[in-house]
Amino acid sequence: MTGANPHIPDPDELLRRVVGHDDEKAFEELFHIMYAPLAGYAGRFVDDGSVCQDMVQEVFVSLWERRRDLSHVRSARGYLAVAVRNRCLNLLEKEKHDRRYRQFARQSSFAEDGNDICLSSELDEMLSTALDRLPEAYRNVFEMSCLEKTRMRDVADTLGISLRTAKRYKAVVVDSLKKLLVRNM
Repeated sequence: MTGANPHIPDPDELLRRVVGHDDEKAFEELFHIMYAPLAGYAGRFVDDGSVCQDMVQEVFVSLWERRRDLSHVRSARGYLAVAVRNRCLNLLEKEKHDRRYRQFARQSSFAEDGNDICLSSELDEMLSTALDRLPEAYRNVFEMSCLEKTRMRDVADTLGISLRTAKRYKAVVVDSLKKLLVRNM
């Protein structure tokens, strides 16, 4: 029990019971005492309250599913706060990529028989998925050069790589995207 309020169970003790004994009651108690503070913490990163709640619920689902691998965790509050923060940051990163892909899709219209045809949402999703699977360095080069319209020299300088490497990364990404498009047409 915590010293501040003997009626509120210690989150660290609850986590030990969850991890060590698969204690569902301890899991429920941990959820009930930590849910609101963690949702509030998620609100520092994400403006949408329902998304914050979803993030916290996902963290608890993951905690339960991975409980046997968490014997090294000593601080329930610390572990849960980091897990919520990481989920929020991952969501923000994904949203940033999605915005860039949508912008790219809008800018990537092409003419066919005189009619402009924009990339469909299905194609947009396919591109987003393909780019998410790329190594970060390759994706960064592609996003900066194609989506943000940054000069290749500036891309190379920003990422601390040679111009030749930046051009090679971009070529690899473009080639893989072309192959993906051909396979799915």
